[in-house]
Amino acid sequence: MPLHADIHTMSVPDFLQWISTSKKSGISVFQKKDRLKELVFDAGSLIWVTSNDPREYLGQLALRQALITEQQLTKTLEKQRKQPKKASLGQLLIEQKLLTEEQLQELLNEQFINIIYDIFLWDSGQFHFAEENINKYKELSRWAAEVNHLVFEGARRWDEWNRLKEYFPNDEIRIQFTQEAPTEFDEPFAIKVAKQIKQHKTLGEIILELRVHGYYVLQTLQQWREQGWLTIKEGQTAVAKEKVTGKPVSQETVQLDRELLNQVSTLAKSKRLDEALDLLSGLENPALARLVSFLRVDLETQYNKHFYSHFPKESVPQLSMAEGQILRDPDIDSKAYFILSRITGNVDTATIVMASPLGEINTLRTLKLLHDKGYIRFKGAP
Repeated sequence: MPLHADIHTMSVPDFLQWISTSKKSGISVFQKKDRLKELVFDAGSLIWVTSNDPREYLGQLALRQALITEQQLTKTLEKQRKQPKKASLGQLLIEQKLLTEEQLQELLNEQFINIIYDIFLWDSGQFHFAEENINKYKELSRWAAEVNHLVFEGARRWDEWNRLKEYFPNDEIRIQFTQEAPTEFDEPFAIKVAKQIKQHKTLGEIILELRVHGYYVLQTLQQWREQGWLTIKEGQTAVAKEKVTGKPVSQETVQLDRELLNQVSTLAKSKRLDEALDLLSGLENPALARLVSFLRVDLETQYNKHFYSHFPKESVPQLSMAEGQILRDPDIDSKAYFILSRITGNVDTATIVMASPLGEINTLRTLKLLHDKGYIRFKGAP
């Protein structure tokens, strides 16, 4: 019998321990808003994982470890997209001698682990599990992870994440080095973090630029803080986001949220898709999770179709004014700045979307915002 649950009614560690103890085989799908992760189990062991989170894509991991440059990733993705029979990104990177076989395998191992441990850091979400035929996954799988070890490490990361958020409570803070900090760092990730700090970026901008979960950035910052190498420059008094308590949702709240869903549907029918998506993003009601999920998929499909009908995938975004003028606009947040900085005038829309850690829908919405404000135009658009 399939199992459906909210992570507040059945925690991730409890679910994984149930899988291990019962020696279950089957497929579980975890969902948080538009993020989906698929976990495949064989007799209680985890053998396969996939994720639609762009931060966990192979290219983003290679960038994070400074194995390739962003320009190399962009060119490889463009090459992959134009091939009649698509090769995997890993194969193309090896063919171009940008990665070795050993480096690719290490990246795939890290990808496997990151997808799992990220779920432990979710503050909301739902999942379902069904005992299905997994033979095709058994043929593909190179892993067989012991669930008990995953639970132990995942719980440790959850505890550490909560402690880190006490020191770095929100994405708006800015950090600066003290005089005691070294002028240079050896590790590629530390070099990237230090570079962003020296450019006076907010914590949210640093996390976005490095294309990782905030956990990894905060880990590094906390190590430096303990050594007296940095202080919080701005926003230290800001309050951390209130934790979700997991209390039962009242019928009155469910009814109000159903009315909001009706408003979302009305906005969608009127083609006011941005407003519909904004309204839907605020709904975190476990009782309506499946309905919200179906509606989100439908809205995003409509949005993508509408966007590409005006700005085809092969059209090329170009700046309409100087970047310095655009950055004076208070609506240009860290996401908009990130996309803006990737518009070079010779990279098409499809490649920008594929290389973006924001995901397709957020990248398209940001491009549309920049276009509607007159900051960019699309060469080759009708």
